Formats: sequence, C-alpha cells, structure tokens
Amino acid sequence: MHKSPLHEVFAAYGAVFEDRAGFAVAVRTLGAEEEANGIRNEVGLWDNSDIGKIRIKGDGARELLDKTVSGNIEGLPENAIRYTLLLDDDGKIISDVQVYNNFGEYILTCAASRKDRVLEVLSLHNVEGAEIEDISDKYAAICIEGPKAWKISSLFADLDLRSLRLLTFSDCVAGGAKGLLARIGYCGEFGYMLMV
Repeated sequence: MHKSPLHEVFAAYGAVFEDRAGFAVAVRTLGAEEEANGIRNEVGLWDNSDIGKIRIKGDGARELLDKTVSGNIEGLPENAIRYTLLLDDDGKIISDVQVYNNFGEYILTCAASRKDRVLEVLSLHNVEGAEIEDISDKYAAICIEGPKAWKISSLFADLDLRSLRLLTFSDCVAGGAKGLLARIGYCGEFGYMLMV
C-alpha cells in the first residue's frame, strides 16, 4: 500500500488509516462530531496526497483537454482552476476533475480510484504535441479547511489569501520546496489545497 509523505505526521497524531485505491489514507484522528465542528468553526487539515495528479503539457495540451473534458479549457485563465468532468466517447462521466492552468502547462487532479481510467482516456485521445505524465507520487497534497484556514495557509504564500478568489491558485514555498496553493472548498467552508 502506498503511503503519503505525510503518513508519519498523521500517525503521530493517532490517525486511523483506510485503504483507498491502494493508498493508506488518514480518515480521522478525532471523533466525527469533533472533527466536523472543528472544520465548521476553526480549521481542519487532512492529507489529500492520494488524489491523482496528471501533468499535461506541450503545444497540444489544451487541445487534448478541450477534446476530453466538458468544461471550456481554451477560456481558462492562467493561475485558474476549472472544476469539470472527463467524459468517454458516449458522453458518460468517467470522473470529476480539476484542471489547473499553470501558464499553459496543465495539472489535472482526480480521485485516486479513477486515476488509471483518466490516464487511459487521455492516452486514447492524445493529440500531437501533448505530453501526459502521471505525477501523483511526486506531490504531497494537504487540505486546509474552515473559517480560519487562511491563517494557516498564509504561512505558505506571500499574499493575503482572503483575497485569493475561489478556483484560483498561487505559487508558494513550503518546507523549502516549491508548490501550489489553491483556493478550493471541499467541505462547503473556506478552504485551500497545498500541493508540494
């Protein structure tokens, strides 16, 4: 079973782990009610490193994405994220995905359980000039959610994160490593995801 780079940190806090698509994921450290109240009123953090992370770059990258996802990638501004769907040839949903436009190089994220199928569809429909790379094991990801999430997230970015718009991201440095800090709310609260 794969372990996140953050596995030992969460284990030290007594996390309970479950297998999700071959990845040991910390699902809780406290009781469900205590964790829900913490995220609703303060801040909660969880390891999201198991998500699929796929880099698509090259001259054909945007064409490939416009061909395979339902959202308009051509109109996606730089440093913005499009939450959309990856479809098969019959228009059936394969996975919900998030597409990050990192200055013409794209990062697509999806559920770990759908990553192999997403890679299969992208490869099947690949176009000239597009390079597809599975970077899932190269990046850890942590979600920081709740009304005080911006306070913790601001430790990783040199800007006022309360002004970072939903579905946008900024470069950051965490532990000396370069990464991305995205404003994404997974639980209906103010939130961020740090990929480094």
